[in-house]
Formats: sequence, C-alpha cells, structure tokens
Amino acid sequence: MPDQTERRPLFPIVWDALVLVVTILAAFAIPARVVLAPGQQPLSLAMDAALTALFGVDLVLRLRWRRSAGGSRAWNRWWLAVDVLSALPLGRALGLGSAALLRLIKLTHLLRYMGGWRRRRLLHPVAMRLGFFFFWMSLSAHWLACGWIYLGGSSSDLGTDSVYLGALYWCVTTLTTVGYGDITPSTPPQAIYTMVVMLLGVGVYGYVIGNVASLLSKLDSVQAQYVTTMERLEAFLRYRHVPEHLQHHIFDYYKYLWENRMGYDETSVLEDLPPTLRRELSLVLKRDLVKNVSFLRDASPELVQDLVLEMKAVVVTPGDLIVRAGELGRHIYFIGTGSVEVMAPDETTVLRTLSDGDFFGELALLHQRRRNATVRAVGYCDLYLLDQEAFDATLERYPDFAQDIREISEERTMTTETP
Repeated sequence: MPDQTERRPLFPIVWDALVLVVTILAAFAIPARVVLAPGQQPLSLAMDAALTALFGVDLVLRLRWRRSAGGSRAWNRWWLAVDVLSALPLGRALGLGSAALLRLIKLTHLLRYMGGWRRRRLLHPVAMRLGFFFFWMSLSAHWLACGWIYLGGSSSDLGTDSVYLGALYWCVTTLTTVGYGDITPSTPPQAIYTMVVMLLGVGVYGYVIGNVASLLSKLDSVQAQYVTTMERLEAFLRYRHVPEHLQHHIFDYYKYLWENRMGYDETSVLEDLPPTLRRELSLVLKRDLVKNVSFLRDASPELVQDLVLEMKAVVVTPGDLIVRAGELGRHIYFIGTGSVEVMAPDETTVLRTLSDGDFFGELALLHQRRRNATVRAVGYCDLYLLDQEAFDATLERYPDFAQDIREISEERTMTTETP
C-alpha cells in the first residue's frame, strides 16, 4: 500500500481500496471463526484460500510497483515482512486455526493510511477522526469479546449468535465501567482477563469523555467562533451604550456575513496567500462576476486576472449610501450580488436600478470630476471596488478595455443616470 503524494494511476488506488476492505472484513471474521467455528471447516478453508490468493497477488503487485518506481526505501523490510506473513497460509499448514490470526498484521497498513490521511487536507477532518475512533473501538470490543469466548466466559450450550452477543455484552459493560455483574469470571484466566479489560475500560472511559467531547466541539468550530464574536460584540456595544437601533444594524450585518460567507472576510483570506494562489483563488471567487459583466466575458485572460487581483470585496447594508452626489470619485464599483438604486442629487428621484453584473462610478474617474448622482443599496450587496490608481493603470495597459469603458461612459453621460 504505497504512501505517495504524487498523482497515481487509477488501478493501484482501486486495488488498495479492495485490499483494505477485505483486510478490515478479515479482521472481524478471522477471530470470530477461530473461537466460534474452530477446525478445518469448508467455509474456513475457502476463506483461507481466498485470503491467500488475494494477499499473494497483492504482494506480487507491490513488488512490481516498487521496482518500477525505482527504489525500495518506501517499502522497507518491515512492510515486506508484513505482506509476506499475511499471505502465507499458516493456519492450513500448521493445522491450527489460531495461526490464521497472523493475517491480522495486514491491518497495520490501515494505520499507515490513517497517518497519510491526517497529513492531507480533508473536507471533514474532525468527522474523519471520529470515524477512526469508533472503528477502532468497535474492532477492539469485537476482539475482546472473542477472547472472552476463547476463555469459556460464555456458555457453549447456547447458539453461536447468543454466545457472541453475551460475550459482546460483557465486553461493552466492562469497558464502559458499567459492569452489571450478571456475567462474572469463574476461572483464574477469566479473572485475570477481566481485570485487564477493566483497566483498559478505565483508560477508554477517560479517553472517550475527553476526546469525543473535544472532537464534537470542533465539528462546527466556525459557528462556535461566530457565537463567541457575537457575544463579545454585544458586551462591547452595551458597555459603550451604543443606541439600540445601531446595535441591531450591526448584528444584522454580522448575521449576513455568517449566512453568506461563513463569517470569513474575503480580502483577509487573499492577503495571506502567495501571489500565484491569490490569483487563482481570486478568479474562482469572482467567476460569477466575470460571467455577469458584459465586457469581461470576452476580455483577455490577462485583463481578467489583473482586474480580479485589484478588486476589493466590500459588503453594504440595506439603505447605505454608497456614493453621494458632489463627492470626489475614488473608486469604480462592480455589483457581485444585490441591487442598488441610482438617484438624482435630491436623493429622492430614482433614475435607475442596477443589479448583478452592473457597475457604476466610472464617470467620475474617467473625467476627474465629482459624482453627479447618489447610489443607495436596496438590500445587502456584495460589491467589488477598483480604486483610482488601479483603474488608470488598467486603462493604460489594455486599450480595448479603455475603449469599452469610454463607450459605456459616453452612453451614460447622455442619460446622466450614473455617477
């Protein structure tokens, strides 16, 4: 089971998954077969032959893959010994059913996989850790129950299912420190085994309470951080006696950020990335804007990359005046989501409504003049702004873009509908 970071062909990945699934199933089936159906049973022989064939083919394939990879350091003597021993039919050769337990060392490959998964970026790392924990708890309880059966802790007069369920019941009650006492050891080996399981149970109980509680608290760490931020903000606003209506306005803003952006500030995330990743992430985050803005859809990739890198994301709340008539223009605004109203200088007459993909503010930047209209947000709006310096530099580098902007500017100058 190779642990490589480079891109691998599909067949080795599928083969690894198949071997891993069979190994897990064998880890449950072999101990149960040893204690519940000892001897050379037809089903046991068939299972042993199938595992020998599968693990043997796996050994041959790994030898070939490692040889073709040009080295054997990644597959050292330990893993070679593991694959060889798990492939040998020792149970049949020695005539001992318990010898089949040696195949379980193949399960150590799962530990290597788990280590690799932890080092990689996972979509739900906490859920993955919980899954690993409950898997190993279930497998450990199964093995301990089989050990109790082997020591004669469950009556053999009952059926196979009842014997196993009784042993599993004893194991769970002992591990969880409940221990009702309805099943007790009757021989010295059983007593020693019970004490060992009790000691394990004490450790497991503390581990479960501490780690599971910690993992569950991390399942939604972002929401917990949001709640903490809101509590601190509320305490601060009350301490400074901020008016109630302004408090509600601030809380609504943070609620919008949480519901639409999970509380993340796009600009701060981009600033922490190196240039290449910042460019790629900017293109992804602003892909809808690029599709909606008419002159960007057919623009060159270089122009789009330069623009999205310079655009800064801002959020405006309902009723906010984004620009006012008469003020100096310093930015051009692109609407990602939401809508705004373009109003006359009297701030009552609505001239036009702009929505996703529209932009405004270019007239003041092109002609170096004051705004001739006021723009008000209708609802919450996600805007991207481009400052004067970046706008002028883009016009200079890309004449086609400059021509498009000037044509749109001339049309709007005729109607005087936008600032």
